Amino acid sequence: MKISLSWLNEFVDIEDYFSKPQVFAEALTFAGLEVESIENLSEKFSHIQIGLILKKEKHPEADRLTVCQVTTGQGIIHQIVCGAKNHNENDRVVVALPGALLPGGLQIKESVLRNVSSKGMLCSKEELGMENEEEGIWILPSEAPIGESFSKYWGYEDVVFELKVTPNRADCLSHLGLAREVSALLNRPLKKGIFNQGQGLEDFHGQGINPFQIQRDGGQLCPAYYGAYFENVKIGPSPLWLKQKIEKLGLKSINNVVDVTNLVMFEFGQPLHAFDSQCIHGKNIFIRLSHEKEEFQSLDGTQYNLNGGELVIADEQSVLAVAGVVGGQRSSVTELTTTLFLEVAAFDSAHVRKVSRGLGIQTDSAYRFSRGVDKSLAPACLIQAIEYLKKTSGAQLVGDILINKSPDVATFPITVRVPFVSQKLGYKVEFNLFVELMKRLGCGVEVVSDEEQELQILSPSWRFDLEQEVDFIEEFSRLHGYDKIPETLPSVKSPPTSHQKEYIFIKNLSSHSLISGLTEVVLPFLTNGIKEASFLNSQNLKNWGFLPGPAIELKNPLSEESSHLRRHLSMGLVERGLYNIRQGAPKGGLFEIGTVAAKDIEGVTYRESYHWASIQWGNEPLLWQVTPQSPLVLDLKERVQSVFQKKVEFEKPQDRSFLPGFLHRGQSAWIKFEGEIIGYIGHLHPAWLDENKVRLPFCVAEINLQALIKSQEKSLSYQPFSRYPIIERDLALVVPFNRPALDLENCFRETLNQYLQGFELFDIYEGDKLPSNHRQLAYRLKFQSSEGTLQEQTIQSLIGELLEKLKNQYGIQLREGYKWKSKKIKDGP
Repeated sequence: MKISLSWLNEFVDIEDYFSKPQVFAEALTFAGLEVESIENLSEKFSHIQIGLILKKEKHPEADRLTVCQVTTGQGIIHQIVCGAKNHNENDRVVVALPGALLPGGLQIKESVLRNVSSKGMLCSKEELGMENEEEGIWILPSEAPIGESFSKYWGYEDVVFELKVTPNRADCLSHLGLAREVSALLNRPLKKGIFNQGQGLEDFHGQGINPFQIQRDGGQLCPAYYGAYFENVKIGPSPLWLKQKIEKLGLKSINNVVDVTNLVMFEFGQPLHAFDSQCIHGKNIFIRLSHEKEEFQSLDGTQYNLNGGELVIADEQSVLAVAGVVGGQRSSVTELTTTLFLEVAAFDSAHVRKVSRGLGIQTDSAYRFSRGVDKSLAPACLIQAIEYLKKTSGAQLVGDILINKSPDVATFPITVRVPFVSQKLGYKVEFNLFVELMKRLGCGVEVVSDEEQELQILSPSWRFDLEQEVDFIEEFSRLHGYDKIPETLPSVKSPPTSHQKEYIFIKNLSSHSLISGLTEVVLPFLTNGIKEASFLNSQNLKNWGFLPGPAIELKNPLSEESSHLRRHLSMGLVERGLYNIRQGAPKGGLFEIGTVAAKDIEGVTYRESYHWASIQWGNEPLLWQVTPQSPLVLDLKERVQSVFQKKVEFEKPQDRSFLPGFLHRGQSAWIKFEGEIIGYIGHLHPAWLDENKVRLPFCVAEINLQALIKSQEKSLSYQPFSRYPIIERDLALVVPFNRPALDLENCFRETLNQYLQGFELFDIYEGDKLPSNHRQLAYRLKFQSSEGTLQEQTIQSLIGELLEKLKNQYGIQLREGYKWKSKKIKDGP
């Protein structure tokens, strides 16, 4: 929302802030109206003045150029070379002197044109950033004051603020509304005579009879509708004062009628709409609900098929406008318009907001109606619009003003207790000061009890957000100043509570992920449900214990890209990785810790849980190797083990159809914790890589953290260090290619659990000295007992039992000719 200080000054005296706009901006910001930008319009036309051409001569070396002697007053004369042909001596012109920066970006400097010096430029309207229908430089009227700055002459000695108005402060979306706020904030009265709200419509009667009738079937969706009919309307350019007012705010001047409707809206906050009455069939205005698939063409020519149920303004033939949102092209005001029907109405804010979003139409009118418009202002706004139309277009009001509205709904005061205000703010609030600030807001205040300091407060019609006692507490603290709230430390009666175990776990998990070399990202919780379902491409989601049920759809999404709550993190991360690849990143790794949500399998209740996900793409630069030593998915697996400190396990899927559709069927695995599947890891499917033209290896892993978080709740147990030495044994096992190493490791744990302190795979060998389709896996096993030093006989017995089990269950044998190595590592502490 843009605000002009000079326009605002018409309602409340703020002239002293013209020279210090930053101070005024800080006052508004501290009161809750954030100022996003400040534009001093006079700086836009710095070094540009009104001049008079004293002498005009032909350029000695160029037939198309002239040399002008131009004065800007006080005896100062500038020699300027000009290429235009429409100027003469004694013409008043706009002169851009050296140092000026024109709106188009042209910097004016002293120059030499064909051996003649030129110290400035005579400007056209176009060069000053204005619409220009005439060729040549801008010739000003004879009364234009010589030497005056152009910004002052053109009314641009002004400062424009852009405010960020929160949705609950719809009353500040106009100059009058902001003036009320400034009046309360600075304790300055509103200027009298600027806006006569008390003048009644019954005093406005035109000549003849109003030929139109209003039929209002919208109920409370349109609680009030006013209409005025005009004849002898002359459509044309707006007068200078009107163009200046709206163009300062960034609006484009269209014609005198449309500009008047915009002027009233920005002045008082009430949107209006003007119809070409000759295009209204039957002379009846219907305020009704639209029919399903009813056609409507908006002002910009876009064709819509309405859904049915939208409140519309229509005649006997078709829809003229979508109420409160946008007008129609068929009844729009053009240069051929001679009669007008002017609409001023009140519409239900929730309905306008729903229709505006549903049709994807955002206009200044919809922006205001969807937040709330003070319907009590509508009659006075119509009166003001009538005066403006008479002044700018010669329009003549015909007949009575049409009024069709529902009875006003009674409003009731709210009880406010000043001691309760003091209790909530943490300091004593003076009773009289509280009453004064509420009256400044425009509230009606009645004292119920002086002793108990109890009040009955009736909020003004333009403050829709003041609905309960706490709202007035907030208003008092805002106007009195948040800096008045004292800083106090809480009294400590008990030691602070410890952090949640969930928080500690996630914080540590994030640290481990960063240490492992991954980069953290935070992605939106909302996603495109259709795109996510296509990405998953699996009918077996119900079999994923960690990701059950269908997606949760938003009832009123802002866009298709945010229509559902995300069920997993992988798609967002993969898209982010794809973006990095296309930006020229040949390798990288990302992770995210965030919440996901889905319905349960029956689709009745909702479940939300924390997930951890990571992606990795690209390989380290190859030096002498032709191909990487290991697949990228194994690097990601190692990272997962490092991040989760080897608490998770990996298992080859028994049925690969249960895997997510975006994973490579032969290079993927389940991630398990305490025997339960909690996630997946794998290389992206080749079809997906081809579709997205990715020529790099690309892997993804995702884990549901709920089981891991829950495991943190278990009580910690302590086991003392063994005082006896660790003994290592190296085993070289001949293993079939199709046998996962996880089977061996599980067998180690089951068979040697009593004395097994740890193990590691330290060598892999493949060659012709081994049986066909076999490889050698060399493990180092570590044994330790807390009861004494393990004897050779015990270790021999354990190893023998292990080898027999490996042979019988998995067909794995000790490599022939390999001698066991036994070594005492160290004594215990």
